[in-house]
Amino acid sequence: MEPVTAMNTPAKPLAQNPDIRYLGRLLGDVIRAYGGDRIFERIESIRASSVDRHRGVDRHRGVADAASLDRGLDALSLDDTLAFVRATSMGMRVFGEPNPAPVPFVAKEPNSVGTPFSFRNTGIAAAGAVDIFYSSGTFDLGPDDALVMEGTMPDGVFANLVLWNPHMQMLEYRSRRASLNSRQMELGDDGSYRLVIAARDPGVVNWLDTGGHPRGTMFWRFLLPKDDPETPRCRVVPVSEVATA
Repeated sequence: MEPVTAMNTPAKPLAQNPDIRYLGRLLGDVIRAYGGDRIFERIESIRASSVDRHRGVDRHRGVADAASLDRGLDALSLDDTLAFVRATSMGMRVFGEPNPAPVPFVAKEPNSVGTPFSFRNTGIAAAGAVDIFYSSGTFDLGPDDALVMEGTMPDGVFANLVLWNPHMQMLEYRSRRASLNSRQMELGDDGSYRLVIAARDPGVVNWLDTGGHPRGTMFWRFLLPKDDPETPRCRVVPVSEVATA
């Protein structure tokens, strides 16, 4: 009996959910935008060879074995590698440059957040939960600046605002407050909130500490709100004037 091997076994389709396909397209758009077509095509060839090897497929690219993948990776120059790393690590959060793959809930201007958006009933295959409204944007603040964010908290199960660095990593949270949820926030009797994002203590409640990061991302999640959340209003003021602004 002929032994069963990866190369003589019929290829099985890889099951991918819509989130995976969406993320793949998004990553491809980012690599092409920040690395150029040549880098995209080279990375796509390596990716496709890797998938073929996993599936046991021998296509026109040649035998998809470990050696061929190594050759493809070794062919990348230092500049190619740096371009790929920059695209995949900074991605949509390269400040001052156009977003190659716009996201519905992300603000286009710094120091603001987008209109809260849910993927529920949109028919969009995306990496987002349908029971959550998302809102996001970037902050770009000087050492004496403070971003004041105001709005009304919707009635719902949970909500929070988190600060990330440009690489989508949460800021230091063990000794600093880099996030607040709806239970931690001090709200007005009408559910209104007033949050402050700054590098130093403005002397008011609901302060989120940037930890000295001049730039980063603000990311809201509103879980199962009874009504669509309103867009948070943002403005930049001197830290010394936060209490009276």
